Amino acid sequence: MPEFELQPIGNEDAAFKVWVSTPSQNPTHLGRRGARLKLGKRVCKTAVLSLFGDQGTGEVKRRELRLCAYERQPDGIFAFDTPDVNWYIVDEEIEQLRAFLNSEVDQPGRYRVIDAGSPAGTLLEILDGCQDDDTHKVLTALSGGTDPRLLADALAQSASGLTGAEMAVIAGRRALLERAGDLAADPSTTETDMQRLIGDAWWIFGGRYVGVLKRRDLLSLDQHDIPLISADGSLHIVELKGPNIPAVVKKHRNHWIVGSDVHEATMQAANYLRTADEEALALQTLVADELGIDIRLRRAFATVVVGHKDHVRADDMPDGQLELALRTYNAQLSRVQVVTYDQLIGTALRSLNFDVV
Repeated sequence: MPEFELQPIGNEDAAFKVWVSTPSQNPTHLGRRGARLKLGKRVCKTAVLSLFGDQGTGEVKRRELRLCAYERQPDGIFAFDTPDVNWYIVDEEIEQLRAFLNSEVDQPGRYRVIDAGSPAGTLLEILDGCQDDDTHKVLTALSGGTDPRLLADALAQSASGLTGAEMAVIAGRRALLERAGDLAADPSTTETDMQRLIGDAWWIFGGRYVGVLKRRDLLSLDQHDIPLISADGSLHIVELKGPNIPAVVKKHRNHWIVGSDVHEATMQAANYLRTADEEALALQTLVADELGIDIRLRRAFATVVVGHKDHVRADDMPDGQLELALRTYNAQLSRVQVVTYDQLIGTALRSLNFDVV
């Protein structure tokens, strides 16, 4: 049975017509859309886009665009079962054809169409700000196509390219810190909210770290908020608590000391470190052999991020006493450091300000 009916040749047949069919009995077939591109006196041309995948979930795993041409038979009909021309493309080939049809090129030459949001598109934006010599160095590396290190060398020699890439990273980090500052200042923010925003932003904690450990459950019974990897390959555990802690510090006799929330978070981090020391030798070999993770677990360090100065409820506390109380408390610790969110974010922001002295 034909999937569309032919009508008598006339003006109506010059119209562009589209049809849609439901999935067939084939469990991988998700349906198709077709279009009659031409219905002439001697030939009929059609285009059919078929989708294949999982009928249960609707996930599309393969697309096929098929173009066919049928010559009119002596009896006046078209043999749709046996096309005279049958040509098809799939998946990314369809997108390439779409890009070709959408491109507007009026100058002789050979061109490549790229996605503006792709890495290649970003590189072209950088090249737009390069001088002729800089552009030549980058393009020389790209044209070789043999050693990716040549591209890195060329970008390093290109002041415009290097500056553009660095500024993009710095701008993104500043934007994240601004969002983190606003979030931490909001009284309704929880530690889960903060972890969702800065959980993978290892650079916030300083230049000693090179990344975040993807497996956060290496130590038994413990699920670390942010397990950082130090430059020497050792583990640094970050324990995040909520920013809205009114009693980060409290008055005790004639001095200001940290509150119980701070002390409990510090002891939680200390217990993580103790577990790491106890399990280090056996677990270090296991994760290296089984998971391919090279991490040093013995004598690890930890940082506790808790509270924010804007949420402290101590009207009679003199200026500077919050910072003094934390310095006094940290001075008694050996492998755990306690900071507030405003201190953490402020330090990270200052590290991105490259003031010339």
